[in-house]
Amino acid sequence: MGNYSNSPATERGLAPDEWVNIFDRLADDYIPLPLQAMQKLGRTAQTLGAIHRVAIGQQTFRQARVICDAGCIPLRTFRRDVARLHNARWIIDGGRQVNLRTNRCRRTVTYMITDAAMACKKPFVPLPRWAANLLANSWQERAVFACIVGRHLMIERVELDMGGIGSLDGRREYKIEQLMADTGLCRSAVLAAKKSLQHKHLIVVEKGSPLYGTGDELWVNPRCVVRAKFFAPFPDDERREDEHAAQAPAAQECQP
Repeated sequence: MGNYSNSPATERGLAPDEWVNIFDRLADDYIPLPLQAMQKLGRTAQTLGAIHRVAIGQQTFRQARVICDAGCIPLRTFRRDVARLHNARWIIDGGRQVNLRTNRCRRTVTYMITDAAMACKKPFVPLPRWAANLLANSWQERAVFACIVGRHLMIERVELDMGGIGSLDGRREYKIEQLMADTGLCRSAVLAAKKSLQHKHLIVVEKGSPLYGTGDELWVNPRCVVRAKFFAPFPDDERREDEHAAQAPAAQECQP
């Protein structure tokens, strides 16, 4: 039956612990993808988002495998992307540094986010980690889905602020030109991603009218369920903050 379905698990007689409805799991565990990074770096923006996710302030001492887990990326991809981000001055690879309390080199590398990258942190779109796992083979699908999720959450926030008053007419419209600008993808890539996401029942597409110059309306499919294995948990933020607080007094560089 695959990893996704257009029918609620209870209607298909499936065990609830094997399937999860995606509609309520869009904002609780995600990778932030800065729009400027998506437009300039492409898929490397996901690695930058993972570093933002685990960083305390502008730096992180976390192990590479932990950052990979946060960003749902392979270790080989992470190492390649770190070199690219360092060369483009989005981050600084500080190497292993000395902990002044122990006067010993840390076991892990220090990654520092540059001021320019911090300035580009917002606006961003959220890529749910389960979606990053499910769509691991297609950056264009991940990028387009993250933008649709971001638009969906923005509409939810507007509705909440308005007390549920008002119409959704036009709010779900997402013209292809805007998707191209937001993701940095070409027209054919955006069209292919939309078609694939619709085929996988992750999104609903209501065609626009070329006659009136309206774009397609796109929204997250409220009936879609995904296998629970894609909702792998990530270590909680409190433990991360405790670890960083214990490692905070770093200063000098040290050769490995």
